[in-house]
Amino acid sequence: MPAKDRYHENLKNALIKDGWTVTDDPFHLKWGKKDLYVDLAAEKLLIAEKGTQKIAVEIKTFGGDSEVADLEQAIGQYFTYLAIMSRNYPDRVLYIAVHEDIFTDIFEEEPLGKLNIGRLQNSSDRFQSKARGYSPMDTLEQYRQIICSILTEHTKIPYSYSNIQHETIFDKEQDRYLVMILGREPVPELSVTATRRVHGCLIHIDIIDGKIWIQRDGTEEGIAMELVRAGVAKDRIVLGFRSEELRENSEFAIA
Repeated sequence: MPAKDRYHENLKNALIKDGWTVTDDPFHLKWGKKDLYVDLAAEKLLIAEKGTQKIAVEIKTFGGDSEVADLEQAIGQYFTYLAIMSRNYPDRVLYIAVHEDIFTDIFEEEPLGKLNIGRLQNSSDRFQSKARGYSPMDTLEQYRQIICSILTEHTKIPYSYSNIQHETIFDKEQDRYLVMILGREPVPELSVTATRRVHGCLIHIDIIDGKIWIQRDGTEEGIAMELVRAGVAKDRIVLGFRSEELRENSEFAIA
């Protein structure tokens, strides 16, 4: 059984504080005659979905002599575990956890790391750390849940003087989320009974390279602030419907 990573207890305590129950420490995987161990596993009751979210987390320090060797080892180990879990534990999501400084230095600034982060995000999600330990915030799955929840709430807002319906399009494979409006609205300048067709996009959000891009926002208050209230950091939100010049003067991410 491998030794625990030096950040192991920090992440474990952060998960517990966030409402997770640590069920395995470590999480045992077996394939053929080989025994492998993911650092820990946890689960959390999701009240809205009336189910349980299950995760496994592999923690990587990147403390070796070579960052490239550390990256190769981490990526290879991750996808080995993922292959086994997809067969034996398909309901459990695998995460790789790194310290925030490592994530910035290797996965956001180093070209080789940036090349691999897309593969990791397409396969699962990631953890980022806070200043004093790890926290399961800003993951893709959380982004998806937050976006779907906010957009679903907007479909419940009725139009006072129109027969207009809302339709949601949630494409989690492409990470594209839309609220469409369709129906008919009155045209009083023509006649009392005249109506015209309404069909268009009210909200369009994409997740691109780990950031939330608001491509279309037809709401009064603004989707960006709803995302912020839901716990998304402003530097992870891009106002895609604005030009890059205008984004530079906003409090949100430029790209």
